[in-house]
Amino acid sequence: MNIFKILANGHGSINENNVSAFLEYLLKPSEDHGLGYEFLERFLSSVLDDKDFIFRKYDYEVNLEQAFKGNDKKEVADIVIICYSRDHSGGSQTKFKSLFEGKVKIEKVFLVENKIRKDSFKAGQVKNQFESFKNEGLDVKMEDVHSILLSPHEKKIIDTFKTHKPQNGTHLFWQGGQEEENVTDMIKGIIQQLNSGGIDPINDYSLITLKFFLQFAANGFKSEKLEKKERTNDGTYTQREIELNSASNIESKLNDLKDYLEPKLANWDTSKIHVD
Repeated sequence: MNIFKILANGHGSINENNVSAFLEYLLKPSEDHGLGYEFLERFLSSVLDDKDFIFRKYDYEVNLEQAFKGNDKKEVADIVIICYSRDHSGGSQTKFKSLFEGKVKIEKVFLVENKIRKDSFKAGQVKNQFESFKNEGLDVKMEDVHSILLSPHEKKIIDTFKTHKPQNGTHLFWQGGQEEENVTDMIKGIIQQLNSGGIDPINDYSLITLKFFLQFAANGFKSEKLEKKERTNDGTYTQREIELNSASNIESKLNDLKDYLEPKLANWDTSKIHVD
């Protein structure tokens, strides 16, 4: 039973907003998933050219549905990740006071646009978000602001993003080709290292949830109903059908019936068959 697939059976129960919320949860080092910085670091390191950037050195704010003022309308980023540092020069007292005085330095900002359907991406959407963020006039260098499009691996989306790519724009994929960075491989890597003891263990509930989400994402966020429909159309069996066949041996019986009837049917004189 995959809870993500089951919830997706309803009318829009699992949509892009829901997936963005779960992605935000995984990106927060302090959340109860127990992964710490593991997913955040894999996700963001695929964006930065600076491979020596030490992610665990900084603090993070991760927010859903952040709006920025544009020239004509507000632009909303699905997820905004702010990487920042506090002034530690005065020791623990300065670190404590910085929480209340807002004395932080913005190191990096990541604007994430999440798409789980191939037909939901609009040309210029990510670039407009970047320009709207720029219009806010915040105290951050624009070379430290990174736009991320996360989408299915579809040629139309890839080509459109290349044409309307913003400054420091990166295209990541939920599932990808051999060369592209993709989130399902990131999650697989985490699970493999958890199984081998390469990273600190997490609780069983978090591990099962992570595996379910991986399966859900790797199969294009399809519900159980849609999967069964596609299997029916392409001639393959669902797991339930496999179990029923094993219990009844119906497939073997039908094949025996076919072998019995075919020679007899071959000798029939079809000219004598009349249909009113």
